[in-house]
Amino acid sequence: MATINDVMSTSIRLDAVQPARSLKTLTNYIKANTNAWRSQEVALKSSGDKLDALKTRYQGISEEIKGYNLKIDELKRRQSGLDQTTNQGSEKYAKYANQIAKAQEKIAGLNDQQSKAEKQFEYLNSGLSGLQRNYHNLNQVTNSYVDALKAQGKINQAGQVKLKGLKEGLNSLSDQYRLQNSELSKNSQAYKQAQLAYEKQQNVVNRLANDTHKNADEYVQEKEKLNQLKGSLDIANEAFNTQQVRVNKTATSLANVRSDVVKYDLQVGHMSDAMVRLGDKANIAKNKFKNSFGSIKGSLLGASVAMGTLGAAAFSGA
Repeated sequence: MATINDVMSTSIRLDAVQPARSLKTLTNYIKANTNAWRSQEVALKSSGDKLDALKTRYQGISEEIKGYNLKIDELKRRQSGLDQTTNQGSEKYAKYANQIAKAQEKIAGLNDQQSKAEKQFEYLNSGLSGLQRNYHNLNQVTNSYVDALKAQGKINQAGQVKLKGLKEGLNSLSDQYRLQNSELSKNSQAYKQAQLAYEKQQNVVNRLANDTHKNADEYVQEKEKLNQLKGSLDIANEAFNTQQVRVNKTATSLANVRSDVVKYDLQVGHMSDAMVRLGDKANIAKNKFKNSFGSIKGSLLGASVAMGTLGAAAFSGA
């Protein structure tokens, strides 16, 4: 099975700009990379290749994040060479700090987009998308056929078709539920790992916070790591909650369809019994008619024989 990390080509690679120290060069790279992967994504979507479109998006965002990280590194490098005791140095430091904060905020948003792209890729690649599409089509075809049969007065046949469709749908929902539950388990593990990493980093920050005047720079760096882990934790939590909703929804659908299967199974069974009883009654009526007709026929034959005998006697007497 393919993974989201499969290697793919992009128009612009980060290696080409890594040696550069110009913020303008880095900014231009980020813009060019974004335009490149988005154009490629649109082209792939237009051709119906959703999986490759998602891989392009994922890899493009990865390159974009690297670009912003390079930009942050360069801004910090420039900050470190400033004399903050002067007005000019202090103002430049604040300016760079503001740019760093914006870049970090952008990275947080890109991480969220990348996580969603990965989830969509896994969804399509797992077979769940196909199952849900087929389930929807099955319901449409079944209901349409049932309506046509009812319009023709074929109520019993309509019930049988509905029951068959429900049973096939039940199998599909069971497969969907299994895949969704598996994904929920993965989400749960990812959330637990993110939570542990966040709590560990929180302890580091708390320790440094008690003596910030000695570890000011280290505290800032570790605090940034904590913020990034908080973003990852939020994403993991959202993914788990979203998947839990999907699993619950499928479980409800499963329960409803099972109930419908029982209902239609009984309904079709009763209708079949009624048809059998109707057939029995028809056979009984047919047999009664045959017996009655036989009696009448026998009586007529008897009368005919008697009349013949009487006629013969009369003829003989004459």
